[in-house]
Amino acid sequence: MLVGEPLFSFSQLVGLGCLQGIIIAGYLFVKPGVSRILAIYLALLTINMGVSFYIDSGLFDSSMHFISIWRSVNSYLLLGPLLIIFVLQMIEPKRKWRLTDNLHLLPFLITALWSLIDVLNNGLPFFQLACEQLQQVTKQPLTERFSLLYLLPAAHFIGYLLVASGYALRFFFHHKRGAVLPQLSWIISVLTLSHLMMLSIFVALIFSIINDLTPSANSFAIANFSTVIAFFALTYLLLRFDRPAPLNLTTQQKRMNEASQLVNEKLLVEPVKSTERKANAVAIQSAVLSETQQQQLTTLDALMIKEKYYLNSQLTQLQLAQALALTRHQLSELLSQHQTGSFYELVNHYRIAAVVEAIKTRPATDNIINIAYDCGFSSKSSFNQVFKKYKQQTPSQYRKAILLATPSL
Repeated sequence: MLVGEPLFSFSQLVGLGCLQGIIIAGYLFVKPGVSRILAIYLALLTINMGVSFYIDSGLFDSSMHFISIWRSVNSYLLLGPLLIIFVLQMIEPKRKWRLTDNLHLLPFLITALWSLIDVLNNGLPFFQLACEQLQQVTKQPLTERFSLLYLLPAAHFIGYLLVASGYALRFFFHHKRGAVLPQLSWIISVLTLSHLMMLSIFVALIFSIINDLTPSANSFAIANFSTVIAFFALTYLLLRFDRPAPLNLTTQQKRMNEASQLVNEKLLVEPVKSTERKANAVAIQSAVLSETQQQQLTTLDALMIKEKYYLNSQLTQLQLAQALALTRHQLSELLSQHQTGSFYELVNHYRIAAVVEAIKTRPATDNIINIAYDCGFSSKSSFNQVFKKYKQQTPSQYRKAILLATPSL
């Protein structure tokens, strides 16, 4: 170490982050599929961060031919398509690559082909000119660096990032409350990394321009600080969940196994039908249903019991089918094997059970209709009708009977 050289600098932190990013990418690349797609995305992200840091901070010199070659290819135009592919493969693993999907790669292919033609036409002078241009960039003030060639790839990536975030939000709302925790964790982490990378760079640059700060290695290193932290956060995900895997049968089976334990507990307050009749139905189902159907029925009950889907007054059969990774028709066939028999009977069964539990545990001064709304019913008339059908009493009569049967303190 040279005399006077600091023991630690933000530049060294960027180098450490780049090293960590390449290590993660290498580990992910070993396994094919969605893991390899993420590996390529992270590798490009890491290399671009390192290349941009060397150029913008003034550390670039004419001997760094790799940086000049890499910069001319403009691999930023690949980041957006790769991010979309990763998210879609995580949430829709059965989706096939279509011919029209190749259009997403067109901007990158055009710029790469243009650079190749330029190299073939000019030979060695091309690299010398590229190096000279990059050295000039490091001498320019920040306000002169925002050229069209700089902004267009950034806008291209931000557009894809927003679309990918939209897909992720839709997936989250269909599978919330921890139902697909590994998939959501990976998707949210990768998108958060991407958002923070763009946001922190632009915030740091705008702050420097407003305050008329001289560009330095430390200022650009601080702009990349959130990306470095995100790489270490991905390392934590690898330790906890291993490599990312799409929502497939293996994941569903894990949820089913977890659900089976819940169903065996005393989670329903009162069954809709008698215990004897229910036991007979279960015995018949076990004899005639396949293992997959039994697991699907177990998961269906777990969605209602653990995740309380019935509390959503706007719940539809299609939403429930999507949560089970089934079509609407497949869900109808599955419900015909369930003790309730249909979608509306299923939902009303759990809502009435929740109302009964609330009547027993909540203060007697609570308005019954408010309890009904809290338990997923959307109208007073439908609630009263359904409650009387299941309990053979009105809600008020049922509460009075409960109060009379409860000894006063």
